[in-house]
Amino acid sequence: MTIESLLEEIESILEEGKSVPFTSNLLVDANAIKTAIEDIRLNMPDELMQARKSLQKEKKFLQVHRITQIRLSKKHIFVQKKSFQKTRLQEVQRFRLRKLSNRQDRLQTKSLNRQEHLQLNLQSRQEHGQEICVQVQVNMLKASLLLLMKLSQIQLTKFVVLVST
Repeated sequence: MTIESLLEEIESILEEGKSVPFTSNLLVDANAIKTAIEDIRLNMPDELMQARKSLQKEKKFLQVHRITQIRLSKKHIFVQKKSFQKTRLQEVQRFRLRKLSNRQDRLQTKSLNRQEHLQLNLQSRQEHGQEICVQVQVNMLKASLLLLMKLSQIQLTKFVVLVST
């Protein structure tokens, strides 16, 4: 069960509660609410683990992408060097070497820029994942507080009913 479905179950328990005459209080099944709260606590780590696994998958993807970029860059340089070896004229060789050097610089710059971009993207996604985890925890705390307030209201209602009889 997901946390949302458990919260909906608690809401339905509260909606099904019987109203206490002459008050705005409800009588509800406290055991059912306690069970739902325990289930929420048990399911919360699963959702956090899913967020962590998602971050790990993204890290692996970025690592594979970096390795592929390095291999492609090395392959490109190798092909260019082979091409230069076939040429006999020194001037053409010098021109091509300068051209290769410029290309290599541009590729390195692009590669570094891309790597920086990917690292920033990964960092942003990690921060977003952490924000989601924090938001889930905050929502869980809010739900727990609401439940505690409802339970204390129910207990107060029971006490009032006992005192008045």
